[in-house]
Amino acid sequence: MKDFYDHIEKYAQEPLTRQLVLDLLKDYKRPNDKVNELVKKVCY
Repeated sequence: MKDFYDHIEKYAQEPLTRQLVLDLLKDYKRPNDKVNELVKKVCY
């Protein structure tokens, strides 16, 4: 997961699109589930 945060850090000044995040998570078996998990962590 650290690797994901390293990659996403360069986009910190702009809105993140779902497509960008999915591209960064392409190695996950279920990237949509990972996006949902990340959203829950940030929002709650």
